[in-house]
Amino acid sequence: MPQKEGVCMLHEPIPAINIAGILCTLVLSIGIPIAACALARKKMHIDASSVAVGAAAFVIFALLLERILHMIVFKIFPALPLNPLLYALYGGLAAGLFEETGRLVAMKLCMKKSLNKKNSIGYGIGHGGIESVLLVGLTYISNLIIVILISSGRSAWLFRGLDLTARASLEAALSSLLKPGYLFFLAGMERISSIALHICLSYLVYRTVKSGSVSWYIVAVTIHFLTDAAAVLLSGSISLIAFEWLLMGMMILLALIVYRFYKTEADAFPTADPTCQTED
Repeated sequence: MPQKEGVCMLHEPIPAINIAGILCTLVLSIGIPIAACALARKKMHIDASSVAVGAAAFVIFALLLERILHMIVFKIFPALPLNPLLYALYGGLAAGLFEETGRLVAMKLCMKKSLNKKNSIGYGIGHGGIESVLLVGLTYISNLIIVILISSGRSAWLFRGLDLTARASLEAALSSLLKPGYLFFLAGMERISSIALHICLSYLVYRTVKSGSVSWYIVAVTIHFLTDAAAVLLSGSISLIAFEWLLMGMMILLALIVYRFYKTEADAFPTADPTCQTED
């Protein structure tokens, strides 16, 4: 019977390494955005509004508008997810266009008086931070609650009042808690890379607004597209550990390049708009 199988599965002990990974990723996915925001406020004096704008733009353009597009496209082309190459190209391009356009629109419309290079970093923290909290943090809070219930012997409580469909979904979620422990740590590592990426891309789009050159926007869309498409294409080609280290290395390189542009910005834009004046 489905109910007995679910209850038995809940009594299977979750390895300590898995629990440690869940706690680690939970702390990273929620703690990094909070710490980054606090540090940027203290050291760089960014406006809190820039963080809020970044978070709101992600919700509107990525979680709402982009998902509406996916619903339409997958309804018209139901076989698209079955073709890895086309799926990767489509997903990467959609993410790049929606999120980078969201940055561009939000910076132009909502940050007219506060837009400077420091607040572009604040925007990136808000964008990457809310993504981390909503897509990973909340999931790992749920995982931790389930772990606590299992450890306290109240696992059967999870199945109360569930129909067969909901029970099957819960059993699938529970089985995922028994996957190799290192995967839970990698999820936290991926958040570090992702937040760094969003900060870098936010600065690049900011340069588009400040310079009036669309080339920076195109660079941001291209980087976003390549990163997301590669994640899909390489997922079945190399190990997840190798991919996450590769991604981390790429983000470090990108961050170093962007930081160089950031530090030399005064020379790059000698006649910048007064509303976009920056400080080192």
